[in-house]
Amino acid sequence: MEEKIMLKKIIDGKKRDGQIGRYGRNARSHMGFLLRNVLLAAAIIIMVFTMAACGQSGGDAASDAKAQAAQDVATPAAVTPAEEEATVAAIASEASDVPAAPPAEATPPAVTTPAAVTESAVTGSAASTKDKAADSDKSKEKSKQKNTSKSTDKNTGKSTDKSKSKDKSKDESAPTSAAPAPQPATGTTQPEQASTTVTLSIECATILNNMDKLAKGKDGLVGNGTIMAAKKVTLQSGDSVFDVLVRECKAAKIHMEYESVPMYNSSYIEGINNLYEFDCGELSGWMYSVNNVYPNYGCSQYTLKDGDVIKWRYTCDLGKDIGGAGVVQR
Repeated sequence: MEEKIMLKKIIDGKKRDGQIGRYGRNARSHMGFLLRNVLLAAAIIIMVFTMAACGQSGGDAASDAKAQAAQDVATPAAVTPAEEEATVAAIASEASDVPAAPPAEATPPAVTTPAAVTESAVTGSAASTKDKAADSDKSKEKSKQKNTSKSTDKNTGKSTDKSKSKDKSKDESAPTSAAPAPQPATGTTQPEQASTTVTLSIECATILNNMDKLAKGKDGLVGNGTIMAAKKVTLQSGDSVFDVLVRECKAAKIHMEYESVPMYNSSYIEGINNLYEFDCGELSGWMYSVNNVYPNYGCSQYTLKDGDVIKWRYTCDLGKDIGGAGVVQR
């Protein structure tokens, strides 16, 4: 019994030793992992700080380079006496090469080398002061030259303008051979163009010889046989005998009635002054003549011309009593 107990204790001890060993190994592995992580983090931190330091040093170097360049630009280089003498000689040669201005009123004196440049060349003052003086002298010389050329141009321009004005006054004062422009005539008027006219008359004198055939109640319409005495009327473009008769009867308030004849494309006069066809017999009615000729067609087809004489007559015998026998006017 005791042996079993001892054996059990031994076995339990071994188990505990094994567990302790396993725990020890696990702890050592965890410690190694943590140590590696700490070292890696430290290396990363050191790298970051190193890069930041390098960037700052690079920026400082760039800024130093820029400052040095600006300082080099601001600080002019020292000029040697030989260079000063060469500058003075160049200025003198430029002044001698400038052409002399043409003679004019109040011409400024020729350009000369300023005394300041000569003194700086002789005394050998500071290099920067001499350079500034030379630049200012060059600008003065250029401005003087511009002013001289401007004044010369102005003077020459004034003289040119004066000569032009003199020439113009001479031209204006000199007599010209050109004929004067024609003046419009006063108090005269052009003759008006004569208007185109025709002569128109309307009569019924033949009824006076046939009163026994006249319809009752129309005796007072005949009168002395003249309905419209011969008169000159204005002829419009394209007027026919019919157009003139309609227009003048309307103007004189004389009754007139007509009928259109499509077969002949004409107009037939039925009555004037209330005297109609057949009012004085079966062969009675109205006929027209132009220049004493009775046309053989309707009055709306006869186009008039200047000077024509139109006569409308009432016939009691189909035109035989007025000189128009055998004529049918439709």
